[in-house]
Amino acid sequence: MHMKSPARGPKKAPLSADERARRRAQSMNAANQWPEVLTMRPAAAAQMLGIALSTLFKLIRAGEIEAVRPSPNMTLIPVESLRAFVARHRATPSPELSAAE
Repeated sequence: MHMKSPARGPKKAPLSADERARRRAQSMNAANQWPEVLTMRPAAAAQMLGIALSTLFKLIRAGEIEAVRPSPNMTLIPVESLRAFVARHRATPSPELSAAE
């Protein structure tokens, strides 16, 4: 015999991304500080740099970007490694462009 489940009231609409972020911020420490992000997944790192995932892995193999392997099936990229890579490869204005102004 099938029993009816008790009434639970109307279904709630899913929270918006802004509301989820607001609630997360409220649940942080008293100063509502976001925790510092130390590492990120390769796909997110490649997207932040504006390069293909395969290019990111080539840069890792070449030693240009550091990768951390906490387990055999997980690769993480330290954010500091991305910042250092960008700083090393930052374009400097050429003398011709500076003189033209």
